[in-house]
Amino acid sequence: MSLLIQGPKQPGNEIDVYFSPLTDDLKTLWSPGFVVHDGYMNENFRLRAMVFCTISDFPAYGNLSGYGTKGSKACPICHDNTCSRWLKYCKKTVYMGHRRSLPPDHPYRNMGNLFDGYSEYGSLPPPPDGETGKPKTELMFDMKIRPKLAPQENSDGKRTYLPAACYTLSKDERTSFCKCLNGVKVPSGYSSNVKRLVSMKDNKLIGMKSHDCHVLMTQMIPIAIRGILPEHIRYTITKLCLFFNSIHSKVIDPEALDTLQHDVIVTLCQLEMYFPPSFFYVMVHLVSHIVYEIKACGPVFLRYMYPFERYMGILKKYVRNRARLEGSIVEGYASEEILEFCNDYLRGSKSIGLPERRHRVDCQGLTNRRKSDKFLAIEHNTFESWLKYRVSRSENVDEEVKWLAYSPSERVTKYQGYDINSYTFYTKQQDAKSTMQNSGVTLIATTTGFSTRSSIAKDSYYGVIEEIVELDYNAFSIPMLKCKWVENRRGVKVDNFGITTVDLSTNGYASEPFILAKLATQVFYIEDPSNSRSHVVLHGKRRILGVENVVNEEEYDQLDELPPFSTDTQSTIVVADNTIYLRSDHDEGLWIDNPRST
Repeated sequence: MSLLIQGPKQPGNEIDVYFSPLTDDLKTLWSPGFVVHDGYMNENFRLRAMVFCTISDFPAYGNLSGYGTKGSKACPICHDNTCSRWLKYCKKTVYMGHRRSLPPDHPYRNMGNLFDGYSEYGSLPPPPDGETGKPKTELMFDMKIRPKLAPQENSDGKRTYLPAACYTLSKDERTSFCKCLNGVKVPSGYSSNVKRLVSMKDNKLIGMKSHDCHVLMTQMIPIAIRGILPEHIRYTITKLCLFFNSIHSKVIDPEALDTLQHDVIVTLCQLEMYFPPSFFYVMVHLVSHIVYEIKACGPVFLRYMYPFERYMGILKKYVRNRARLEGSIVEGYASEEILEFCNDYLRGSKSIGLPERRHRVDCQGLTNRRKSDKFLAIEHNTFESWLKYRVSRSENVDEEVKWLAYSPSERVTKYQGYDINSYTFYTKQQDAKSTMQNSGVTLIATTTGFSTRSSIAKDSYYGVIEEIVELDYNAFSIPMLKCKWVENRRGVKVDNFGITTVDLSTNGYASEPFILAKLATQVFYIEDPSNSRSHVVLHGKRRILGVENVVNEEEYDQLDELPPFSTDTQSTIVVADNTIYLRSDHDEGLWIDNPRST
């Protein structure tokens, strides 16, 4: 595009003119297409091409497609049925009216006093399938002020007091929110250092990138607001975060999409109850159409913008002459391609790319294994006698099984860090010296019940790695993790949102501390703001289904049902008598001088 669109200025909104020839070519490539010869099969076939999807932010979407993403019809899905309102004093267009997407008999439709003062009788516009005759929805522009939001004047009438709204954080709550995020340590490769995004001096979040916002929205915010804000506000915000967490999963059940759509519409309606109209700009409204896009284009993680943004950062590093940006990028890219090609013919050279794993080499050296070690008596003896019996009864035994039938070497190797299962594991001692948290581990013990699928979430064990040892069986070695496990009955709890909390001070299953490292899944712990003795469990970086050797049904079920969050909780119906719009637990409102009294 930099070669096609020449000149010192970008075309801006007129960029869609340059796509007109491309559109004509795509029409030709799709129908009728071109007959191409396949040299391998020695036959001809008809080649067709299409644009599956484009990845851009919403303003760029307007520039690329030519559709106006501002004004009263900014939603590209709703079109003429976009429910928009112009706020006179804020001088902005807001997009509300999500009650029309609810079922006809939903109680929220008749609760006008909780919304804009009117009952909602409109219907959800159909998706853009090319049909005509779209239903028109009557839009109400006279927005009433809720009685409980009316300002209260003091006795002298010279000043007007604006009490704190229900969504407003007090000074102590802001401190608690920032303190929780400031103490977060994530695993290697999970995200950037969250601690750097928090300014404890100003109680603000600073320097966030798009991926940082994604991690906060899907993982951190539901934990950071635990114990602060009124319960109904915390419930609504958490439900919104859990919706984003669910749609960004790498495994999505198609049968659950309709339930997710209903839940997010109810959540948006509850946001209309508690938040001011100026909060609802077009990006908030577009949340209601995400499920429709998933049905059309597949899971969201396949259409992330993050890989493209990272690669753009790589291309920008090639720039050496800022007066010739395109030439610098082409020269740098070509140089890297030539070097990687030459590396294939040079002995001992390393290709350009990600750094090699280093943690397995970082060891403490060899240490003698004592005869009194528990894993020598418990973990191996029973296994050894069973294997020897199998070897004696059968001649056709795998070579690895024969080596396992005998005890490992008397000397074992201990490591502070180990890479396995696409995870980087640390010991608890090494974690204390690192900015990352890689010592958390969970073991998912599956049990078969009456249903066709195994029960996974109810049999998860959580712990912290104390030692990483490698048993030497001469022909091969087996890494094992010695962990301090949390006692499941007293130390593990799951709340109404599916958030798992553990008490790391408990010490359970002390007689069985060892597990095979290949069976471990990485988790990390965040201190619960509502209870200093508990820690919230979050999973580390998960593997992508079908890409990193996760292809069988058993591992699919494990990825599908792993905690920490669940959206199975039913959305509550807030009645008018119990709805609270103003906060009375802290007095941090605003006093505004009345100009007429001076």
